[in-house]
This record gives sequence, C-alpha cells and structure tokens, in this order.
Amino acid sequence: MGEAIEFNKLAAWEMRLSWIEHVVDSDWPDSDVDYIGSSWDSWEKRIRNGRDAEEITLQQRQKKLEAEGYHINNYYEHTAWITEEYLSMCLLTNSMYAAFIVSLWARVETYLKELAWMCFYAIQKKEASLKTVQQSCNEALSIRVDRVKLKEGFEELDELRKKSLYRFGDIEGFFKKNLNIRFQEFANYKSVDAIRLLNNCFKHDEGKYMPKSDELDRHIDQTLLMTWNIVNDRGEISYSKLPIKDLVLACSAFRKELVEKIKKELPRRIREVAK
Repeated sequence: MGEAIEFNKLAAWEMRLSWIEHVVDSDWPDSDVDYIGSSWDSWEKRIRNGRDAEEITLQQRQKKLEAEGYHINNYYEHTAWITEEYLSMCLLTNSMYAAFIVSLWARVETYLKELAWMCFYAIQKKEASLKTVQQSCNEALSIRVDRVKLKEGFEELDELRKKSLYRFGDIEGFFKKNLNIRFQEFANYKSVDAIRLLNNCFKHDEGKYMPKSDELDRHIDQTLLMTWNIVNDRGEISYSKLPIKDLVLACSAFRKELVEKIKKELPRRIREVAK
C-alpha cells in the first residue's frame, strides 16, 4: 500500500512539475541570446523606444522655438532644455519601468507559489482532513446533525486555510522547513529579493526606498544598490536605471536552481511520508 501511495504521489508531482515548466515557465530566458526576442526584451524595447521618440519630438519642438526667437533656460547640467513635458515624460518612463518590475515580481511570486503548492500537496496527507470536512458538511444537510463533529470539521478546514502561502517569507519558510531548501544560498537570491522590495516600494511607498534600520527584511543588498545607483538623497527610486536584462536572467537562474533542488529533495520527502 505504501509503495502504491509513493508511486502515485511521485507520478502526480512529476506531471505537475512538467506542466509548470512548460506552461507557467514558458518564457524564462536562460542566457543573453535567449533574452533577445523574448517578451521581456520586447517590452523593455517598447519602453525605451517610446522614451527616445518622445525626446526627439521635444528636441524638435525646442529647435523650432529657438528658431522663432524663444529661449528656455538650462536648469540641468548636460541638458540644453527642460520643459514640463520633458519632466512628465521622465516620470512616465520611470513608472513604466517600475511596472515592468512589478510584473516581473508577480511572475516570480506566482511561479514560487505554484511550486510550493505542488510540493505541499505531494508531502502532506490532506485528503483525510478534506474528507472529514466534506462529511461534516453533508451531515449538516441531514435531519440529524452531530454539531460537535461539524464544529471539528470546520476547525480542520480553518487549519487548512491557515496553511495558505501568501507572503514570500511564508514560501521561503515552507521550502526550508519541508525540503531543506534555503533560498538565501541561491546564487541569485539577492537580486530576486531586490526585485521583491522594489515592487513593494512602488506599490506601497510611492516609489521611495527608505527602510528603517531595524527592518532587515526590507533592505536591498548594499552592493547592488551601489552598483545600480538608483536611489537619490530623497529616497526616490530611478527604476529606469535598473539593468532589466540582468534581473530577468537572475530570476530565470533562480527558478532553474529551485526546480533542480526540488527534483532532488521532493522524492525523498514523499517516501518519508508514505512510510
């Protein structure tokens, strides 16, 4: 019996992993060559080309004004003109790059949740608890109801719901506890975690990075910050300065390393549970 359970669970998780790799994981480039022509590359080019086209339009307008005898003061070094339209264009471009990061993190988070739930169902004996809940609900529809059993059933259901993996820390903790997989040991962990934090800054902190000293889980790796040079004195983040290709490739490598570790650790855990 135990061997049958082990076989079924192994077959199920292998099928699920195959689906994740071929459907959810269909557009993760693994190299500079793969990145060219990917949807990520196409999106970044659209943002960059749109910005360049708008700059050309504004430059042409500036030359026309100067030819007609108008003059706009030079407020910035290396910039011969500055207009309200130019500032708006810069802000919009920055927001579009920020949206890129938000979308990138959403894909990573969805992918991690898919993998976590696949592993969770493979190693946990949830079927019995769900069956108990279902029986209790069915009894609630009959004439005679065992209210104690019904209460116990819904308590089990609540416990199952508490296992939902909503936050990155929950997902990270799940893999560490159940499969002895530590994200912080991955080569690209710092970059992936930076994407998470940049996503949060844009959505929750008005695009600013100003973590408190005691909020360790909200600090981007200092070396990355110095390399990227994306935060000014006011804490405002220049998302348009981010090395987009490098970040996408970092996510892809992180994903690949995680899948390989799952392939190694999950069969062992399934066998342990089946005993």
